[in-house]
Amino acid sequence: QLKFNINYLPQDETHKQLIADAQVGDLHNYEMVMVDSGTSTWAFTGFVLDFEAQAPIDAPYTASVTIQVSGSITPPA
Repeated sequence: QLKFNINYLPQDETHKQLIADAQVGDLHNYEMVMVDSGTSTWAFTGFVLDFEAQAPIDAPYTASVTIQVSGSITPPA
């Protein structure tokens, strides 16, 4: 499983897609882009197991996302 937190932006197309993927539960292709100097990208297939949004008072929206990885992860070339 891949678990990560995001600064949740309700109008962001990627965030909307993650929610839609969580509701359907189908396998999709994803990429995880690292913030290293070479912006390494890891590719994998999986399904969104959980998308849990939080909307605290006086703080940015956040969400906890869990993706169940199916198969192998392709590291950057």
